Amino acid sequence: MIPTFATHTHLRAISAVVNAAERKALALGAAESVKRTILLKVEEKRDWFSSALQSVDAIRNTLEFKTTWHPVGA
Repeated sequence: MIPTFATHTHLRAISAVVNAAERKALALGAAESVKRTILLKVEEKRDWFSSALQSVDAIRNTLEFKTTWHPVGA
């Protein structure tokens, strides 16, 4: 399942808690489809409810903004 997520063309970013083997599979697949990745180690202790991980700044690196121009009167 990890290679599917890593190479899926509709996903533009992946944030995951992974072990070493999963980290390598995600990194290689994400590089193939030019995806932003935030990969945390399983061993790292995280307080998922902390204000730092629940803030807008924590997810900003996974967002993609695009500007679309609509011609008027064309």
